[in-house]
Parts: sequence; structure tokens; C-alpha cells
Amino acid sequence: MVILGGMKVGESPEFIALELLFNTLITADIGCRIKLVGFKRFFRDPESGHIYWWNFFEAFMVTFCDFFFAMALFAKTDSINGFE
Repeated sequence: MVILGGMKVGESPEFIALELLFNTLITADIGCRIKLVGFKRFFRDPESGHIYWWNFFEAFMVTFCDFFFAMALFAKTDSINGFE
């Protein structure tokens, strides 16, 4: 969506609400999975020591998306001047 929109943050309240809902659900999903298996076991198998790189990537992407969505929201409210 962002590429088609020309790298601009959506202006409509429906888009922002939907984006907030998706970010909240994805963050809750990864949080529940980490809580379910434990923080260390989510990233590494305790028996074999195998590292789950996909889980590292997923945690990074969720954190990255949450951070930039928050920055976009704060930029829209003029809490951060000159962000865009």
C-alpha cells in the first residue's frame, strides 16, 4: 500500500485504525507465542542449541513495523517536527 501511495502515510482515519488493529494483533500474536514457549526457547532450541533465525527475523519485523507506525502517528500529531 505504501509503495502504491507514493511513500506517504495514509490520511484516512479508517486506514490508520485498520493499520493500528493489524499492528496490535500481530504484536499480541508474537507476544503470546513468546509467552507460551518462553523467551529463550522461542529463539533457540534448548536441546540441540539450534537457533531459530526465522523467529529472530519475525521479532525484528514486528518491532520495526510497530516503531515506524508509532513514528508516523506522532509525526501526524506534530509531536515530532520534520519527520516526513
